[in-house]
Amino acid sequence: MIRAGLLAVLLALASCGKARAPARAEALAATPSDLLPSDLDFVIRIDAARLREHPLMVGLAKGGAVQWHDTMFAGDGSGVVRLVWPEIEHARSILLGGRLTADGYRGDGVIAVEQGAGEPPRRTFSSDAALSRLRSPSRRVEIYERASAERDEAALYIVMDGKGLVLATPAEMDAVLRVLRDGPDAGRLDPPPRGLVSFAGRFRQGDKPPFPASAVSLREVGVGLVRYAGSIEADDVLRIEAELVYESEKQTAHAAEVARKVLDRVALLGPEYGSLSDSARLAPVGTALGLRLTVPFALIARLH
Repeated sequence: MIRAGLLAVLLALASCGKARAPARAEALAATPSDLLPSDLDFVIRIDAARLREHPLMVGLAKGGAVQWHDTMFAGDGSGVVRLVWPEIEHARSILLGGRLTADGYRGDGVIAVEQGAGEPPRRTFSSDAALSRLRSPSRRVEIYERASAERDEAALYIVMDGKGLVLATPAEMDAVLRVLRDGPDAGRLDPPPRGLVSFAGRFRQGDKPPFPASAVSLREVGVGLVRYAGSIEADDVLRIEAELVYESEKQTAHAAEVARKVLDRVALLGPEYGSLSDSARLAPVGTALGLRLTVPFALIARLH
């Protein structure tokens, strides 16, 4: 159960206002990431260019991306994993955004692949009979719709000439098209620009962090959590930094206490787990809980 809880922590960190900018020509989306709407509950940014320099991380990231795509686009007969992955391998950055429901994550989201400088698009969709081309506000932007898409399939495909690709599920299709028409949303989640991976997320009133029901201690850590942000860096180990913001100072202090107890129990599982536990630094300040953690690659490979 502790192992499952540890996996939940890592996944939550990597995953744990709707005002619009004026609709001016200069405010229109300049890059694929500009098309992420403000109604997303989490956004993960991957520095693909740097990731490719780290062989072990490339393998882990590819496995994670395929698993994420398989979950998000299950049942898509177009083989969206095979369709998107070649572009990911040559991307400058990738952003994965999603929405949570009362039942947790159910596949509603957006993927933005930002093209590397000088890299041509890996493919177009103009010959795909399952897609219908929609009217575009720009000659440099192609828009396609899959009308038969299920909830967790790609319903919207946007190709920005020389810049990259955006995919959206049916629940996010209208929001992405609105942003394309009116310009980037104010208040959208923006992961910090550092690390191989960075992330940002929030929980709206009544939402609960999606920890497994069996991970009682981790569910306690999530009580009162309002938003979070952080980054993951890799050298000889994986370095995680995050800030968790709670509704009250009391909840922050309680979360820090529970997290420390979880880490102490993790240390009993063996030397690599002990190293992880010893590296953890928890710093509650007001309603914010700072977290620093290093994870040995041997442990990541075992859990992967």
